[in-house]
Amino acid sequence: MSADYIKRLEQGRARPSLQVLKSLASTLSLAQAEYEHLCILTGHSITQPGRVNRRIGPATGQLLDRLDGVPVAVFDATWTLLRYNSLGAALCGDPSLSARRERNMAWRYFTSTTNCAAEPGRQDQDFEASLVADLRETSSRHPSDDELTALNHRAARGESTVH
Repeated sequence: MSADYIKRLEQGRARPSLQVLKSLASTLSLAQAEYEHLCILTGHSITQPGRVNRRIGPATGQLLDRLDGVPVAVFDATWTLLRYNSLGAALCGDPSLSARRERNMAWRYFTSTTNCAAEPGRQDQDFEASLVADLRETSSRHPSDDELTALNHRAARGESTVH
């Protein structure tokens, strides 16, 4: 790395790649927690290989904070609710006291426990097929994620309603 590049990093005018972060962490003998904090500060994911990222980056958090006039919810790749604003809670109920599994919209859909505003008793077969396909595709990108594997088994059992 050049002195100019390090200067731009220090001034916040450059965003380092993960390779640069790993090199810096190694050179500075950073602990794993310090490296992860550095990743978060620079907007990089710190997920384990093969697992779904369940963290919201700073930019997404700032955007959510600014969208107070519309209902907003942020989900991970498994459809688990990570963060929401007050209008989002008003639309689908406040999930703050719910267990992690109960904040997963796919799990709630396949167990018929969703309370989001929708036509009562109506199951949209296109949505269900799309949801199952999305979970399968996500599994191909995150093969080591145990929660996702369990969710796919639930979806496979719920898929029987798709014609």
